[in-house]
Amino acid sequence: MTGFIEPLRIGPETLAQGAPDGPLTGVTVAVKDIVDVAGITTGAGNPDWLATHEPAERHAPAVQRLLDAGATVIGKAHTDEFAWSLSGTNHHYGTPRNPAAPGRVPGGSSSGSASAVALGVAELAIGTDTAGSIRVPASYCGLYGIRPSHGRVPVKGILPLAWSFDTCGLFAADGELLQRAARVLLESSGHRATAGPAEPLRSLVLATDLVEMADPAVAAAVRDGAAQLTDELGIALIQTSFGADRIPAWLQAFRARQMVERGRLTAAGSPPTGRGSDRGSPAASPPPRRRSRARRSRRRRPVSKSGVRLSTRSPTMRRWCCRRPPPSRRRRISTRRRTRIFARGRSG
Repeated sequence: MTGFIEPLRIGPETLAQGAPDGPLTGVTVAVKDIVDVAGITTGAGNPDWLATHEPAERHAPAVQRLLDAGATVIGKAHTDEFAWSLSGTNHHYGTPRNPAAPGRVPGGSSSGSASAVALGVAELAIGTDTAGSIRVPASYCGLYGIRPSHGRVPVKGILPLAWSFDTCGLFAADGELLQRAARVLLESSGHRATAGPAEPLRSLVLATDLVEMADPAVAAAVRDGAAQLTDELGIALIQTSFGADRIPAWLQAFRARQMVERGRLTAAGSPPTGRGSDRGSPAASPPPRRRSRARRSRRRRPVSKSGVRLSTRSPTMRRWCCRRPPPSRRRRISTRRRTRIFARGRSG
């Protein structure tokens, strides 16, 4: 890994000008480098991917919503390679700086987005969150971050990691700005953001067993904050058990599902395209006799749309791309037979 770097791969410069009027007029935005900005090639934290793909034809819907509200895109922010990490490091480019903790990682995979806001390079940043890629860097860099509910914000125009969990959200250093931007981002034809909740809040539920798992200082801050919030809103505070003993099983299920979807998205001959790919069609399938070999090759060597093999130099890629499948039963039997024949001929 190289050293600490500035947060933007491109910028700061105007990449897309926002509308002249709107709630975000004049606000500068950095966009994570797996989210499409028209005219800019999405790099995904991997130089081979960047070199073998064309510039995006249009903005991702999340970017377009902010532009329509007046925000201006001023850069593409570094990301962990293919968004596959929570540390914020990148083997090819380096690690974006964390001004809240100099010399330490900013968290990932939306590392450059968080770093750009924390350093004041941009007032707002778009990130993605599959397993914590907004929440972790927001925590590490001392920022406000929001991970919307899954499916609440369109993820079209965003390089997928695991479609069952992928979300698109925001970073801001100011709570009021995050509120304004979140209302814009969450606005759609089916769900229109409003000034308040559709129904009055009646209670706040605090999962005491989860709070007890945190460091004492963090747990105390959460309890005090919950009590203060319920007092201000005049609602009840319900303290209950969430079922922390079930977390390991849930985590295992999540990891398994994520790996299955990641594997499907990196099949050979096609970049990650999410659902709707024609990868399973007869025309896209290899000849029957060569299929098993092709499947092993897909596991070992993901390739880009143009057929260029993606880099496997980084530790991240080696962990999940370069594991050879165990030998088949047929191969083991064949090996035993050859051993017996060799031993028989030698003894004779």
